[in-house]
Formats: sequence, structure tokens, C-alpha cells
Amino acid sequence: MKRILFIIILFTSCQEEITLELDQARDKLVVEGSIEPGFPPYVILTKNQGYFSKIDTNTYSNLFVKDAIITVSYTENNVTEVIELTTEVTDLLGSDTIVIYTVKLDEYDFINGLDNYNFSKIGRTYNLNIYWRGDSITAQTTIPEPTPLDSIWVEKSEFGEFDFESEIRAWYSDPAGIQNNLLTKTKLVSYSENDSSECRSIEKEDFFLQLLDCGTDILIDGESFEFPIPKLDNGFPIGNYRATHYEECENGDSVLINKEIVLIKFCQINEESMRFWRGVVRQAGFNSNPFTEPLNLPSNIDGGLGVWTGFSPTYYKVPIVQDTTIFYQYDPKFEDIL
Repeated sequence: MKRILFIIILFTSCQEEITLELDQARDKLVVEGSIEPGFPPYVILTKNQGYFSKIDTNTYSNLFVKDAIITVSYTENNVTEVIELTTEVTDLLGSDTIVIYTVKLDEYDFINGLDNYNFSKIGRTYNLNIYWRGDSITAQTTIPEPTPLDSIWVEKSEFGEFDFESEIRAWYSDPAGIQNNLLTKTKLVSYSENDSSECRSIEKEDFFLQLLDCGTDILIDGESFEFPIPKLDNGFPIGNYRATHYEECENGDSVLINKEIVLIKFCQINEESMRFWRGVVRQAGFNSNPFTEPLNLPSNIDGGLGVWTGFSPTYYKVPIVQDTTIFYQYDPKFEDIL
């Protein structure tokens, strides 16, 4: 017994408390900047977070940067045009916490939001300059030529449990001989949820587009093919959209749930932007695997993180009505492009 007690004392006396002094992450800007034909550019700025930084109720609101100076410019025929971006539009768009930089309220009709802003055009190269706390962050991007979808249609889901579960499918003909970098975003601009206790439907809509997929046409150059456009749930494709149907309430009655309406943004982007967004898609997939390491995303931002993207999109508004085919593009407003 004395021997065991001696061994315990020996081991406990050898214990040493170790405190790791980790370097604090230096504040660095994370940029999500966008410019597309006919609309003013917009930028969302956040601060990076240290891996072991404390997260509390104030973390989210404190991430967004409100005090940067931002300009966007292009040069054409030896003449440079420069515009300044401010945060004036944030309150108008009804964003409670997300801070959006874009042109001033008297420079663009945000209420009607039409695509008539001549600063942003296909083929131009745009320089982004951000000044924040003594740092200068720069980036450059180009708006390429668009490549629209041939058609979109809605059909009953092959694997859905219910008849109202539907899929969106599309046909695309890829232009041959050039590298096309394709990006797709979607959002639900109208959908209903069942308040079962009150037996009523609640109409809702998404504010921001969500990234669906991004990649290059290297393996499909010049081909025409059909592909599905799955529904997103927290950034992950899950499959089925919902047509009009009835759902049961707690009291046994039924309530009508209206069809979902989906906005699709199908884009061409340049190669540098494609590398970033393709990395985001891959990272989202890896995050579902606990044994994978996080990726370092490629960036075209000099002095910061993130991406400055020139989008060349075509938009489609798709009501979830089975056996409906859509050939025509949708003319978006500013709130649709976010």
C-alpha cells in the first residue's frame, strides 16, 4: 500500500500546468464584392475571426465593417471613371444587421431597381479599392459574356414521398472553344409554412441568394446536356421543391400551402472568381465530414480575404407547377441580385 501511495505522489508531483499563449488573429477584412451588367456594384465587409476567439451574442453584429472607404473604377479610352460606395442603402433594404456598401441613394433608383445603371457593362474590367484603418485592399475583376440556359422545366420528383414534391431541371448548350466558368445561385422568393397550431399558412421569402454550384466547362466543352437544380437547405442541396398542396393541422383540419417560386441566377464569371466560389462549394461538402481539414480558399483580394466577382447572369423565375416549361429570362430588380 505504501508503495502504491508513493507512486501516486510521484506522478502527481510531476504534473505541470501548461498555458498556451497563442497569437491573436490580426483584424483582416473579408470582402464579398459583386458587379454585374446594369446594376451598381455592392460590397459586404466583415472582419476575420480567430479560431479560438470567444463567440457571444455580439459576435455577429460586430463582424460587419461600417467605416471603410470604398471606390470602384474602370478605364476606357484612356478615361477613368470612379464611383464611391456608401452604406446609405442598408436601411432602405431592411437589413437589420448586414451592412451593404453600394452607390448613394440619389445615384440609382433602388425602389424600382431596374437594370439601367450604365457604369456596369459586359467586357469591362473593374478595380475595387478599400481603405480601412490605414490598410489598402485592392482587387480586379471582369464581367464576361453571358451564356443563358436553353430552357427550364418543373417535373414530379422521381424520389419524392408526396406527389407535390417537384424537381427543377434545365437544358444548357455550352459554347465550344472557350473556357466557360459557370456559377448558379438560387433563392425562394415565395414559399409558405404551415402554422399547424393556428391552422394557417404563413407566406415567406428569402432575402439573399444562396450558392448552389460553381465550376468550369473543361469536361463538357461544346456539349449540350440536362442537369438538375436541387433545392438548398443551409447551403446544401436537398432535392425537392413543393407545388401547391394541403397540409394537416393539429385540429385535424387542412390548410392550403401555396406553390414555391424560385429565382435562379445562372452566371458566367472569370477564372479567378471561379476558383474562389468552387472552393466554397467544396468546403461546404467537406464540412459534412468531421475528418477533413478546412481549406484555404483562393482569393483575388490583395491585402485581404474573400472575392471581388464580375457576374454575367441570366435570371429565371420558376413557379413550382409540374409540367411547366420556361424559356424566357426574368428581368431582376436590385433586391433580386443580392
